[in-house]
Amino acid sequence: MSARQIQGYLYDLLTKGSVVRKKIPVLILCNKTDKVTAHTKEFIRRQMEKEMYAFKSAISAADIANEFTLGVPGEPFSFTQCSNKVTAADASGLTGEISQLEEFIREHVKQ
Repeated sequence: MSARQIQGYLYDLLTKGSVVRKKIPVLILCNKTDKVTAHTKEFIRRQMEKEMYAFKSAISAADIANEFTLGVPGEPFSFTQCSNKVTAADASGLTGEISQLEEFIREHVKQ
């Protein structure tokens, strides 16, 4: 998937009525943190917020088919503005480091 496709998917998810009304939490899982060149989850979150703001700004009113809008008009986008809790977490499939993923699941998935 291209970055634009990912932003479109995330935008659709965070503005979809059934997701927003149920306040379904969203996890942005940053894999490959074992690599020396890996960015931090905070960096990736900030980059995604900037890209989401640009993506949102590029969508015309005619293109918006979802029930909810994203962000606060006139302000830079932040995931904190979402009705859903958006969490960024680090992981490494290569080393098996998934503790932040496991913590997210324990916190949000009912047994």
